[in-house]
Amino acid sequence: IVEGEKDADRLILEGLTATTPIEGAGTNLRAEYGAQLEGCHVVILYDEDSAGHKRRDQWKELLIAKAASVCIVKLPGLEFKEKGGPDVSDWLLAGHSTKELLELVDQAERITVVKDDREAGLVVVNLDEFLTQDIQPREMILDPIIPTQGLVMLFSKRGVGKTFLSL
Repeated sequence: IVEGEKDADRLILEGLTATTPIEGAGTNLRAEYGAQLEGCHVVILYDEDSAGHKRRDQWKELLIAKAASVCIVKLPGLEFKEKGGPDVSDWLLAGHSTKELLELVDQAERITVVKDDREAGLVVVNLDEFLTQDIQPREMILDPIIPTQGLVMLFSKRGVGKTFLSL
C-alpha cells in the first residue's frame, strides 16, 4: 500500500502488486478498505512527511486485526519533510531497485495477530488435550440456580417476586 496513484503505478510498472486509496492522505481511511485486504500480507510504504506518517498509522490501525500480517517499511535515505516529503517513487528514481525494495520488505518486522481458533466455532481436541485443559469451575450468580453466562427462565404466577429476584 502506498500513498498515491503515482507510487502505485510505479510499483505496478516494476512488476509488483500495489494499491492506494482514492482519497488524499489528509482524509480518514474508510473501514471497508480493511475488509478488502482481510487475510492478505500487507506492506505499507509511506511518504516521509507528516501526512504520510499519519496515513501509515491509520493503515496499521485498520489492518492489524484483519490482515494476515502487516509490514511497515522505512526506506533508507529518505529525509523527512513536514510537507511534500519523498516517497517510494523518489527512492526508486534515486537509483534503488525493486530487488533492494524486496530485500527491505523481507528484513522488516511483520506484525501478525494470532487469532483464537475458538472464535471460529467448535474446536476439536483429542482426549489427552481435553484431560490436560485447565477448566475453571463455573461461576454462579445465585448458587445453585443461576450460572454466569447461562440461560435461566424464571417462571411463576404473578406477584411472587420474579422481577425482584432478577434485579
